Amino acid sequence: MKAYQTLFAVLLLVLTSMVGIAAAKEPISIVSKAEIEETVVNEQGEKETRRVPAAKVMPGTIVFFTNTCTNVSDSPIDDVVINNPIPEHTVYIDSSATEAGVAVTFSTDNGNTFDAPGNLFIVEQDGTSRPATGRDYTHVRWQLKSSLKPGESKDVEFRARLK
Repeated sequence: MKAYQTLFAVLLLVLTSMVGIAAAKEPISIVSKAEIEETVVNEQGEKETRRVPAAKVMPGTIVFFTNTCTNVSDSPIDDVVINNPIPEHTVYIDSSATEAGVAVTFSTDNGNTFDAPGNLFIVEQDGTSRPATGRDYTHVRWQLKSSLKPGESKDVEFRARLK
C-alpha cells in the first residue's frame, strides 16, 4: 500500500506542476486538488458520501481532479484555457469532464493537439484506426465560453481510475 501512496504523491505533484493556463490577460490563479469519495455515518446516523483529499489510493480507486480558476485582477479575462494532463497510471473515465460553460477537448498525443472525442482516432500497429477512448487520452482542455469577471472563480474537473 505504501508504494501506491508514494506513487500518488508523485502523480499529484506532476498534476499540480503541469496544469497549464492561457489567457488574454493575467493574473489568474489556479488551485488544483485530487480527492476521493468516502462514505461516512453522520451525527444523525445517516450514511453520506463526501470528498476527502486523496492521501491513500489503491488500484481501482476513482480520483476526482478539480481545478479552481480565479480571476484575481480588476478586469474581466477572456479566452481562458485550462490544460490538465491525465496523471500517469490513471485512466480517464469517459464523459467525466465538466462541461457547463466550457468547451471540452482532449489530447491523445501528450498535449500537442486537442479535439472533440468524436474526432480523435488511434492508429494501431497494423495500420488500422479506431476511435479513441478514455484509455487513450493524455490531457483534458477546458476553454471558458464567457469572460471570467474580477473575483470570479470557475471549477472544472474530471475523474480518473488508478490502474
